Amino acid sequence: MENSPISVFHLINLILDFLNNHLEEILLADIVFVVLGIIIFLATRVEGLPPKFFRRLVNQALYLFLAGSQFVLLLLTGYLYWLNYQSKPLITFEDRVLYRTDWVRDNLEIFFISGHNLMAMNVNGTNTKSVFEASDPIREYHFSPDGKYVVIVTERDVYLLSRETAVQQWVDSIGELSASQDVESVLRAVSWSPNSQKFCYELARWSKYSSQSQFYVYDVLNQQKIVLKTATRQIPFLFWDKNSDALYFFNQQALDPSISTYPYWLKLYKIPLATRQAVLVAQRPSKKFDIDLSHFTSLGADIFYEGLTLSYDRAEDDSHWTSQEGPHLGIDDDDYLYYIKGRWWRKRLFKVPRESLKGNIPRYQYKGGPLVVRHVRWLPGARYVLMEHDVLGILILEPATGRLGQLMYAPGHTFGWYKPLNQMESNRDTLLSQLKIQPIRRPNDEILRSLEKIQKGISRHD
Repeated sequence: MENSPISVFHLINLILDFLNNHLEEILLADIVFVVLGIIIFLATRVEGLPPKFFRRLVNQALYLFLAGSQFVLLLLTGYLYWLNYQSKPLITFEDRVLYRTDWVRDNLEIFFISGHNLMAMNVNGTNTKSVFEASDPIREYHFSPDGKYVVIVTERDVYLLSRETAVQQWVDSIGELSASQDVESVLRAVSWSPNSQKFCYELARWSKYSSQSQFYVYDVLNQQKIVLKTATRQIPFLFWDKNSDALYFFNQQALDPSISTYPYWLKLYKIPLATRQAVLVAQRPSKKFDIDLSHFTSLGADIFYEGLTLSYDRAEDDSHWTSQEGPHLGIDDDDYLYYIKGRWWRKRLFKVPRESLKGNIPRYQYKGGPLVVRHVRWLPGARYVLMEHDVLGILILEPATGRLGQLMYAPGHTFGWYKPLNQMESNRDTLLSQLKIQPIRRPNDEILRSLEKIQKGISRHD
């Protein structure tokens, strides 16, 4: 395509984008200039200083310093603009990637899903092994709080794996359903108890005529499951009490806005394991339909939130682009991967190609499809980032230096790891702000959306 002259609007957008990307440095320079201006003003007004030639010398030195600083700032600004916005040849991942990872200064054991296998390796690329192999694709996995067990959910089954003995226990299945029944099923909503002796999960079935959902609690020691009696209430998720003897869930009732100040009525239910029956324990009005987990605390429930940080599923969440320590990655309008260490400073790393969207007429195929990298996730410590490339497999990136290495030439996603809860994020407010549960308006639609994401993942990785 021929080069076209830059329009005024495009130039203005570039200037505004540049100012936005480097606001931190510009603000600091402005503060320095203001301070120097005040010093110069005071130096020219204060009486009782040494002779005039000395004051003149000081003033000239300050003026020269001010002019030199501004000249350096202009050079720095020009350099930064040239560095980020000059026309560069496209650097593909094939040109950037290093096919060794001995430069990674970390040996954290990471887990990931690769087709029908749950794999593990050290983050520096050593000690790769298969932890579990299923007969159908794996959807998610959940570590117990003590780290001794992991629950693995596939498209059809739930398994319990002992990390110490590698012994596998089959827990449940969606069963065999004939195509004539026109019924779909999914296993989901796994949640461990704080004492690591039990976990709950949901088996949901639905058709175009009706839907049914049933929650179970599995006892690890007795290897038995019990049914929870939840009547016909819609339950998006169950949360454990910190004593491991009860579960909680929310239910919301829509109110008539013409006669009520609040549009929703929020109800908190408790299911003691002794009775296995849901009882209403608290309620309050609410202005929002989405459920913030901090509502549990406001209603007097002592919930075990921390265990949710040990659960990993296929869902691609934009929050994973931001580390818990603060630094984050992003993609700008030109498809450049950028890195922000603080609040404002943005550093462009390289351009990320996109997949081709194939159409019925090859000549008119549009090549602006999804990015070739996905499942981006920061490692603890905010030094390294894991990601999956469509062709190159699992990659590790050090954003501060721009180094990119290949960990495994095979598809892999849903990256996770186990760390004792006392070593993970302990800020309760931060954790609550990151965890929100969207209530199920219509159970069928919620499950269908989940299955649609799952099918997309299967077609991509199988």
